[in-house]
Parts: sequence; structure tokens; C-alpha cells
Amino acid sequence: MTPLIVLSPLLLVLGYGDMRHLRIPNLLVFATIGVFILTLPWVPSEEIIPRVINAGSAFAIGFLAFITRIVGGGDAKMFPALLLFVPPGSLSQFVLLFAISLLIVTLLLMAVRVVFRQGNTRFAAINTPRSVPMGVPMALSGLILPLL
Repeated sequence: MTPLIVLSPLLLVLGYGDMRHLRIPNLLVFATIGVFILTLPWVPSEEIIPRVINAGSAFAIGFLAFITRIVGGGDAKMFPALLLFVPPGSLSQFVLLFAISLLIVTLLLMAVRVVFRQGNTRFAAINTPRSVPMGVPMALSGLILPLL
């Protein structure tokens, strides 16, 4: 879990940035992959290939979700990059954390949008109806997983 802890500052940037702009920049995705490469000495060698396979599978699914306009391009790229940090034995926990976080973020956004009318905040995620910043549940999942 050490690599995931090292990634924590980027996860905070991910969550805030996606709330603020509804964008996950390529630079953040590349930085995430770069941190993974730098933390490879702390990853057990027998986990590297399964992690890459999990990330590759997620990228393929994310690409399909992107071309069908289910998710944005940044979401489709960031989720696989984040999966590089998830030990294969913790994948189901991570996916469950992501699903629960996504539900909570969606419900909170619905409530907040009732209070703040469109255009009344500096956060695109609040001002844009029918949008959910997927970077927030990704960040929450990555921050919580090492605590379990």
C-alpha cells in the first residue's frame, strides 16, 4: 500500500480539480503513472503483471464507456492509472469503495444542487446538471483503501 499512500497528494488534486472543472487533465494521469513507476521498488514483483492486466482491462472497458459517452475521457484514463496502485488481492475492496463513494457523491451533489442554483458556485460539478465528477469517488477510494 506504500505506493498508494505516496499518491495521496495527487488524489487530493484529482478530487478537487474534478469538482472544480469537471476535467481530469492528461498531465494528472501521466503524473499518476509516473508515481507508479517511481514506486515500483515497493511493489512485490509477483503483483506487477496482474496490476498491469487489471489496468489494461479497465482501460478497454473505459474506452468503450467513453466512445458510448457514458464517461469522460479523463475518467476513462484515470481509473486504469489508479488501478496500477491497487494490489490484486484488494481489487474487489477498491471497486466496492468506488461504487459506494460514487453513490454518496451523486446523492450529495443532488442535494447540494437543490440548495445552490445553477451558476451560483465556482464548482462546475455543482453548476452542471446531470454530471458527476468521477474523480471524487476515485480519489476517495484511493485515500480510504490503505486504511482498511
